[in-house]
Amino acid sequence: MFRYIQRIVSYVSSRIRLKIILPFALLTLMVAVTGTYLSTRLVAGSLEERFTGQLFEAGKAVADGLAQREQLHLSTARVIAFTTGIDESLLSNNQTQLQNLLFPIMVNNNIDRVDMINADGLPLLAIHRTPGTNAIEDYMITTANLADMPIVNKVLQGVVDARGDKYTTLATIDGYEMLLTAGPVKQEDQIIGVVLVGSYIQNLLNSFKQIIFTDVSLYDLEGQLIGTTIPGGGETPAALAMTPTETRLLLALEGETSPQKSISVGENEYDLIYSIFWARGAPLGFYSVATPTTFIVSQGTNARNQMVIIFTTALLMVFGIGYVMSSRITGRLHHLMENAMAVADGDFTRRTQISTNDEIGSLARSLDYMTESLANYTHALQDKIDELITLHESSTAVTIKSNLNLDQVLQAIIASVRGVIRNTDQVIIYLLDEKNQTLIPKASAPQAPHSFPMLAFGEQNGERGLLAATRPQVISVSNLASYSPGAFSANGITDILVTSLIAGQEIIGMLIFTPAGNQPPAELLNKDSERLLRTLANQAAIAIKNAQLFEATQRAYQELQQLDDLKTEFINIAAHELRTPLGAMMGYASFAQKRVPPNLQKTMNFLVVSTLRMRTMVDAMLTIQRLDAGKAFLRLNSVDIQKTIRKTVTDFQPMAELAGHIIVANLPDELPPIEADAEKIDLIFSNLLSNAIKFTPEDGHIQVTLQDYGESILLSVRDNGVGIAKENQERIFERFYQVRVAHLAGHSGMGIGLTTVKHLVELHGGQVWVESEVGQGSTFFITLPKTTADNSRNTPALTSAEFQLIEPETSVIPV
Repeated sequence: MFRYIQRIVSYVSSRIRLKIILPFALLTLMVAVTGTYLSTRLVAGSLEERFTGQLFEAGKAVADGLAQREQLHLSTARVIAFTTGIDESLLSNNQTQLQNLLFPIMVNNNIDRVDMINADGLPLLAIHRTPGTNAIEDYMITTANLADMPIVNKVLQGVVDARGDKYTTLATIDGYEMLLTAGPVKQEDQIIGVVLVGSYIQNLLNSFKQIIFTDVSLYDLEGQLIGTTIPGGGETPAALAMTPTETRLLLALEGETSPQKSISVGENEYDLIYSIFWARGAPLGFYSVATPTTFIVSQGTNARNQMVIIFTTALLMVFGIGYVMSSRITGRLHHLMENAMAVADGDFTRRTQISTNDEIGSLARSLDYMTESLANYTHALQDKIDELITLHESSTAVTIKSNLNLDQVLQAIIASVRGVIRNTDQVIIYLLDEKNQTLIPKASAPQAPHSFPMLAFGEQNGERGLLAATRPQVISVSNLASYSPGAFSANGITDILVTSLIAGQEIIGMLIFTPAGNQPPAELLNKDSERLLRTLANQAAIAIKNAQLFEATQRAYQELQQLDDLKTEFINIAAHELRTPLGAMMGYASFAQKRVPPNLQKTMNFLVVSTLRMRTMVDAMLTIQRLDAGKAFLRLNSVDIQKTIRKTVTDFQPMAELAGHIIVANLPDELPPIEADAEKIDLIFSNLLSNAIKFTPEDGHIQVTLQDYGESILLSVRDNGVGIAKENQERIFERFYQVRVAHLAGHSGMGIGLTTVKHLVELHGGQVWVESEVGQGSTFFITLPKTTADNSRNTPALTSAEFQLIEPETSVIPV
């Protein structure tokens, strides 16, 4: 082995050609490896950064697309709800008329599905088309089973939250995943039905992919895949599904950052970023955007192969002309090596300065071209990074400094965008007035906004309005004269840069940039500045619109608070003013009742009953007012509960006789006094007895029972009246809630009696509940502690069966 090595060394050392070629060949090989490695790393790294940026931009585009689709649903629901004839057709179940009214609206708005549901929650009509179809003739008329859909039930029940009376959800209808928005259809103030506007999830995802050239996936709040544009068959859902940890992390971040990860689907690798799908101010699900990483790998491989080919060619050329050009090649290759190493170290200003037409000159020009290309690409990449940093800092400044105050938002926008667009100095924000007729300068820098005139927004001299073009544009200052009664402060400039402020699909104003000097239009608006300006304008428009909506919400809240204060003041004044004359009326009516002839006895009974009912209502109004004001308290005394009940039964006897009822009181022979407020106990029992009389048909039977219940006493009022449905039993104690009984007259009221009972019983430390069946009657139970020393103790509620097991010694008192 050693002998063979000696022969090779001897052969090389004996030939000058090889002595020259081999060192240069080794040097060329080193440059090839170094250049290939660096170029491959730079190409792959820059592609990864660019793809990451595209992912984030695609995520924003998907968020905007989902928000726009939600707004389209809401606007379509409003149009349908306010279309003349919809309410009458819904009430009369006229499907043909509904179809004729709905079809043009769906076609004009390109809606996939609309369902009409009547007030009973029953689907009346569904107009839809299958996914992937867009033609008018593709629409079909059917009905669907939409029972127990939460958003439909909320709308039918009139539930209204901070976002209004419309709701958005993800649901499956006829086997298709859909984005649904539900809104009420009203006639006057009565909800007579629900309109359900839907879009197929897969259609939405496919449309997003066509726009952003990126695969899109949608998930529910549990991270399960709903729809995706990524091919892959049955393994795709499992590969794309989010883990519970990922969903919790994403919800905790609330969209402030976008988590990123890589997955494998079949033979393809993808990079994904996730974000929250917000709808009506709440998270409805998640979405992700994905791009295949195969392109990055292939580009890196191509770059490496290209560099290998280039340097392999150079190496062969060295071997070909090495012997003839050895002396010249030595110096020039050394020079090329120095330049290559400098480029590898990041010095892209170096050039070979070799202009010969031989192979060394070609290699030198190749290296110079490569160096210049790398320098240009690095410069362009740095410009992109600077642009992204600018957008991030602008968005962060507006978010942190504004605090949803419109003036602060405007100032934050001015501070963040001023100086961002090159060769500009003055920045002015114009906003539309309430009538959308005039653009008013609201903020500017460095000059104050009052230095600039108001501008007309509509058409001028037969031409389209000032913001007819939604893209950034350069406008001549002289053209503003037709839109403004005053002169625009030109300061020698001839052109200005204008861009619309668009939130959603609504123009809310514009941004104006004036050049630092009289710059040519081409220097004011180019491809890079236009893209940056459109992004800045979109961010500013969203921030301004949010601030305007926040201020409008604040004003509405203040108006509601004022109305609530007026209501409370009215109840207080009305109740106090009625109490004194009612006392006099009650006294005189009772006095006259005992002295009128028999033929007037029924009339006087009615007068006494009406006065008693009015007194109970006034007492309830006063009690509710005191509870709202936090002024309700107990005047605790020793109360003979049996005596109180007898007195109240006696007071309501005329009312019972007027309705033909019999009241029976089952009271124990001995029951110790309890510690309570006698006046409030009387009011509690009066309301319960009044309700029993009112909701029991003629010739009814009302039973009042009092029992000893350990450390409490148990009182029940039972009737054989109309009863209360199960769905209403939990709501009857709500303020102003009334159970309407169509076949029973004379049951009107304000709906505050049982609310008063609940609050007063709980104020004593007791409990109240009801057991009832429709058509069988109702029984109201009340527990009151014998002493209020420990109000935190609650006595468990009894069922009717348990209540009947307690058989104290009682005396029946028919009255």
